[in-house]
Amino acid sequence: MLSIGDSTTEKVVFSKQEVIAFVKLIGDPNLVHLDEEYAKNSYFKRLVVQGMHAGSTFSRVIGASFPGEGSINMYREFTFIRPIYIDEEYTMTFRIIEVNKETQVGTIKCRLINSQGKICIDCLTKIKNSLQFV
Repeated sequence: MLSIGDSTTEKVVFSKQEVIAFVKLIGDPNLVHLDEEYAKNSYFKRLVVQGMHAGSTFSRVIGASFPGEGSINMYREFTFIRPIYIDEEYTMTFRIIEVNKETQVGTIKCRLINSQGKICIDCLTKIKNSLQFV
């Protein structure tokens, strides 16, 4: 059972192969994700991961382990603060900030943090889980 203040973290690295697969999945042809020479001359100076690709990995944790099985995403709001680069390690953090026991809806603050400790993505998500919240 989970309650306000409970938290977890998980490491993640985004490979070029994953970025290419996401490009194919959503049809995003932006060269800043695919072409190293193009990316060198861009604002980012190197290949970057799609923001929604990085943000979607929060679902992996929410659906698998925190809160886990039975979790259904109802709302998600992203703020993209810094670029996410290919082949760098990031830390995803999750903290329950609100629980409605009657509706079994929890609000979770999610963040993607780079190796310098700077927030790259700030996310607020509301999930329903009939088995996990107290």
